[in-house]
Amino acid sequence: MGDKEMVLSFSIDSGIPTTYTLLFDSTAHAAGFQDHIAQKYTKKEPFIKVPIPATATPNEYHAQLIFHNPLDKCKDIEFDMHLPLNFPS
Repeated sequence: MGDKEMVLSFSIDSGIPTTYTLLFDSTAHAAGFQDHIAQKYTKKEPFIKVPIPATATPNEYHAQLIFHNPLDKCKDIEFDMHLPLNFPS
């Protein structure tokens, strides 16, 4: 599984985020997933690619996806993500 990736698709209806943070829970960290802190985001791509670590096994992992725009006075937009990882078919 080491060279695979998970694609997180979403739709943002308002605001213009410039960065995102993806924070995995302890189960995901133990499986080898790493947090993505303040990564650049452009609205051109309504998805984020997340590498699947070679050490990850089929499970449902959890993370918090947070969009930021430090130039905007709006609050961060947060989503709880449930990320099922299954055996390849």
